Amino acid sequence: MAIDAGSLAARKSLILIIFIISHRTRSIFRAVLLTGGLLVRIQPEESPFRDPRDKNGTIRRTNATNSALRRESQWAPVTTEKSIRTQSSPRETDELNIQRILSYLEHAYWTFTPDGDRRSRAPDVERVLRAGLTSAATPSLKGAYVASLRGVALTSEAVGWLTRVWLGDEVVTGLTLAEPDFIALAQALAVREVPGWKAILEQQIGRTINPDRKARLQFVVSALSSDPAERDRFFASLADVANRRHEPWVLDGLRYLHHPLRAASAVKYIDPSLKLLQEIQQTGDIFFPMRWMDATLGGHRSPEAAAIVRDFVDRAPRSYPDRLRRIILSSADDLFRASPSASAR
Repeated sequence: MAIDAGSLAARKSLILIIFIISHRTRSIFRAVLLTGGLLVRIQPEESPFRDPRDKNGTIRRTNATNSALRRESQWAPVTTEKSIRTQSSPRETDELNIQRILSYLEHAYWTFTPDGDRRSRAPDVERVLRAGLTSAATPSLKGAYVASLRGVALTSEAVGWLTRVWLGDEVVTGLTLAEPDFIALAQALAVREVPGWKAILEQQIGRTINPDRKARLQFVVSALSSDPAERDRFFASLADVANRRHEPWVLDGLRYLHHPLRAASAVKYIDPSLKLLQEIQQTGDIFFPMRWMDATLGGHRSPEAAAIVRDFVDRAPRSYPDRLRRIILSSADDLFRASPSASAR
């Protein structure tokens, strides 16, 4: 069944479009459309996007239409229960494609969905993911669904389920969780400030055997805190180059400081993070400036955050390194696109 992209946009359901030109074919656009996580596949001839090289104005069929490579890029949104029932077959079966879709979902969910819409969509998104977890045929695919649920959980039911899994009161059938999984669960529960979040982190530190993982978790505990003053102290500590020695740990901490659930309280860290960027370049790994900015801006979608970045770039002196200017603009691209004020610019 063809999907009317215009009507979807009119209903404000369409929140992300990604265009990638396939390097292996010459007549098919690879497009991904997401609307809050409910996804179906569309055939090339049903796509609303046209290849300009096709004089007939449609996308040609090829013998490879059913390949996993093709399917990986032919997804469109489902917005109603009826759509789920009538349009979700055939379902994607390629494991790598499913993992890619789940990654797109999480990004669209947090970056391109307004807060109110996200919370109204959360029950449906979580239900679809739980169903995917139940039907997943391999441990690796089950792990991907658990990770996605861990990433998007908002309802009390989903957060409660994650808590029971961390406690060991509930088992994910067909999946054995490893130490990194329990650490990630503990961090996800802490950033959502579940009752007893501090005790959860303390217990997780105590039961973590790998010394590197234990040290990494101990490093980010302050960034996970529900106390804004403690988070302030964590961020202030990063001005000391000695505290940035373990760059992956620093990036973990920044991602939790700027988690979308805490974005409003983290806006104040954006300007000082931008001002630190030149020092970051001088003292860190060659890729650290880009990762620093990605972690800083990745959780934001507000006009205020976008304005801070634009103002910094506009006021930067001519002598400001062009490479850093480009890094800032690249990292801020989704922020600019997602900000409600973006359409006005």
